[in-house]
Amino acid sequence: AAGKVRLGRMLLEGSGVAKNERAAFAWFWSAAEQDDVDAWNMVGRCFENGWGVVRDYSHAAHWFSRAAEAGDVWAQYNLGHLYLNGLGVPRDASVAVNWYRAASDQGHHRAMNLLGRCHEQGWGVDEDGEIAARWYERSAKGGYFRGQFNHATVLHEKGAREEAVHWLEQAAASAPSTSRAPIAAKAVEWAVALGN
Repeated sequence: AAGKVRLGRMLLEGSGVAKNERAAFAWFWSAAEQDDVDAWNMVGRCFENGWGVVRDYSHAAHWFSRAAEAGDVWAQYNLGHLYLNGLGVPRDASVAVNWYRAASDQGHHRAMNLLGRCHEQGWGVDEDGEIAARWYERSAKGGYFRGQFNHATVLHEKGAREEAVHWLEQAAASAPSTSRAPIAAKAVEWAVALGN
């Protein structure tokens, strides 16, 4: 089953083989039938994104739920998104928070960032900027660029501007190319304001 999931990922990404989402889904499905938890999550991802199969959020939620209940950290994070946005499941930010927290407790840095966002905005929990700041900091230290950006923003607002510039530069360095330029521009703007 693990080999099937690996091959499915290679086909999904076109890594070492021709990209073929339909074949990737078939391999994930085959591994899922062998009760492979990682495969359950990947079948959910395929349904969520329409990779090799018709997009179906309720099917995605079903597979994410199976994997999340079995402790798969990515499935917990993915299921949190579906509940936060009401895709394939009733919109319920408090359930989303519970799944983000479960993933965060396993060290998932993206989930930490979203848990911080939920606390900052009061989505599914009481609004609490201090708790949000702690989750952003943990996400930032874990290397997630959005967590680094949010942590930098909190520091900037608190007047710790040099440290904020540092984290913004970290975010720009680790961000994907599509997000890098605006983050780098803000880092330059803040550094200029500091006289650096």
